[in-house]
Amino acid sequence: MMAGAHEPVPAAETGLLIVDLQNDFLHPRGAYGRAGQGAEEIAALPARIAPLANRIRQAGGWIISTQFTLVPAKGGEPLISPHLKELRPFLAKGDFVPGGWGHQLVDELAPADLSVEKVAYSAFYMTRLEWVLRKCAIRRLLVCGIVTNGGVASTVRDAHVRDFDVTVLADGCAAFSKETHDTAIAALKPVCRVASIDDVSREFPGCPSRRTPPRFSSGAQPTFRRKAMARVLVIVPFPMSAENLEKRKAQLKAVRLGPGIDFEFRPVRIAPVNYVSQQDSVLADIGILEAGIEAEREGFDAVCIDTVSDSGMSALRSVLSIPVIAPGRHAMLTALMLGEKFSVLAMWDRWRHLYSKTVAELGISHKLASVRSAGLQPNNQSLLAGKEDEFFPALYDAAMKAVTEDGAEVIMLGSTTMHEAHTWLAERLPVPILNPGPLTYRMADAAIRLQLSHSRASYPAPRAPAAEVFRRMGEAADVLNAQAAKGGA
Repeated sequence: MMAGAHEPVPAAETGLLIVDLQNDFLHPRGAYGRAGQGAEEIAALPARIAPLANRIRQAGGWIISTQFTLVPAKGGEPLISPHLKELRPFLAKGDFVPGGWGHQLVDELAPADLSVEKVAYSAFYMTRLEWVLRKCAIRRLLVCGIVTNGGVASTVRDAHVRDFDVTVLADGCAAFSKETHDTAIAALKPVCRVASIDDVSREFPGCPSRRTPPRFSSGAQPTFRRKAMARVLVIVPFPMSAENLEKRKAQLKAVRLGPGIDFEFRPVRIAPVNYVSQQDSVLADIGILEAGIEAEREGFDAVCIDTVSDSGMSALRSVLSIPVIAPGRHAMLTALMLGEKFSVLAMWDRWRHLYSKTVAELGISHKLASVRSAGLQPNNQSLLAGKEDEFFPALYDAAMKAVTEDGAEVIMLGSTTMHEAHTWLAERLPVPILNPGPLTYRMADAAIRLQLSHSRASYPAPRAPAAEVFRRMGEAADVLNAQAAKGGA
């Protein structure tokens, strides 16, 4: 076939081949975004390509995504070729990992009908791409993506020598500079047809775009698309056995959540014995940050923190673009939606400083009627199991004093470890009582549905992300925890 010639091919035999438009390349929280390696033309591609992708879908064509991959070896360390390591020294463990969030096609263009991992510039080199195309009877490829002079150019040339009908979309590709892009497009004209997105779109008439996709840019507030199954990570603030973790998961029974959302509970690796000192607070912040720092890359849509201390919330918000919901402040603010004054019902007095800190940060001390303690020793592992007859009446007495003596119009439980007492108390108290853990699950669901997340003005991203530092701290904690368990045995 002569360069530039175009034989009409049915839509069912046409594939939009999207080269490497992945989160780790384009998203501000991806590998390149965190390293400040981006370009406006690259960031603009998904919004430019999406209308054509939707036309092709509706016409019965194929959407094919090639995904650059760093294959993990021992210990998860990526296999990176020397030239790439020199060119992109910031690439690290977890970047472009198969199945990870960063490895995925960007939301604006998803889902792809076919996905092919690749390890080099060309999507044909040592991959199953040609086999898949032949099996699906795809003869024509409309190629777009990044970078024009790298993955796009190599893939186009390899498609040409395999006798595919190839069109490269000049304005559907980009490089790190316009000059580089223009030079690469000019060099491709002898081997394929070069066309604009508009030119090709006219070949698929009567198929309007189904959505107007958002644009990612390094300075923009991220936008999220509701997936078929949203995933929420719940970070449990102590290491624990599977049996005790089930007691934490039982909080899900207290809230009715619709289909399409899944919660995964994950204990931290770094934690204090309890939250009674400033040292404990530092350890708690580090442990929760370490447990959730990769949540977005792992494909989670939101994070809930399972402690009313709200430990790690601010740190996680600085490194994640997905919603991070903490029960302390959200329960307090919800209490003020239900009444003018609220009280915190605590297990013991040594948690008082945790509530005072959050109240001060929110500036609502004048709305706090009291912090009432039942004077009970908490157990962050077994919770209240087997102690109901002793603990529930003591909590009720403290709550009633908050109502009758302090003027509380709403009560909030002072710990997610108290969730087993909520139903019993709610049936007996004359005022509403909030169960902070389940409240966060409902709020995470709402944040995902409403496409809301925290403000970058309040929680700026770090200039030098330290995920690897925290990962090593977690590994060291694993060793110490194992030694402690062995010694205890």
